[in-house]
Amino acid sequence: MADRDPHFMRSGKASALLNAALAYSAMGWRVFPCSPQTKAPLLGNEVDPSNGKKIPKTGGVKKASCDPDQVRAWWQRWPNALIGVATGHDRLFVLDFDPRHDEATGEVWTLERLKAELEAQMGCALPPSLTSITQSGGVHVWLRWPDDGGAPITNRGNLPLHVDVRGLGGYVIVPPSEMASGRTYHWLRRGGEVHDPATTQIADVPAARWCAPSWGAWLGFGRTSRRRSTRSGGRSRMARASPAT
Repeated sequence: MADRDPHFMRSGKASALLNAALAYSAMGWRVFPCSPQTKAPLLGNEVDPSNGKKIPKTGGVKKASCDPDQVRAWWQRWPNALIGVATGHDRLFVLDFDPRHDEATGEVWTLERLKAELEAQMGCALPPSLTSITQSGGVHVWLRWPDDGGAPITNRGNLPLHVDVRGLGGYVIVPPSEMASGRTYHWLRRGGEVHDPATTQIADVPAARWCAPSWGAWLGFGRTSRRRSTRSGGRSRMARASPAT
């Protein structure tokens, strides 16, 4: 194809990426291509034909699709593109754990510590669910919010520290995506078990009525206005424009 970017022709894994993107779209996940350098969406904003100007907030995750023909066209143009999945649809959201060593304070935030901090805030245990490992060693736990008629969960961050929520308006990168550096995303492997989105359960989030009120408030249970859900501090205000690592 004449419009194919030669930068994206280096990997022999192109067919695996396309097949995975098609498999996810067949499951109802809305996918779209992202840069293997920056993780940013490769799909730009629409252009207003009346003035030639770009229309804000019409590109990137807004163009995520389940249409197999559209998915094929994208990965034919960008064969090595990372697979982005739009969160917030079909009650799907992702907890993004970011274990790290804080050089400024010397604190070590292990996955176990982050999970314990989160569960203390929840007031209950995090249920076993589909889990993926990011290219930077982070952990994505996939969950569904209660089917209670409330407004969708949106992006939130740093409650507790180094744990974010990717909900409506956000996205995550999924396996078998590979960064230009060679670092890859993969589904959790534990003993002889390998998580697979086609077979591994995505758990419903614990109901707010038997978890700590702060947990339900953080995720927005019982909201009637989506606008209110976006008023949060710290990294959560940036989460909408940034992928999970």
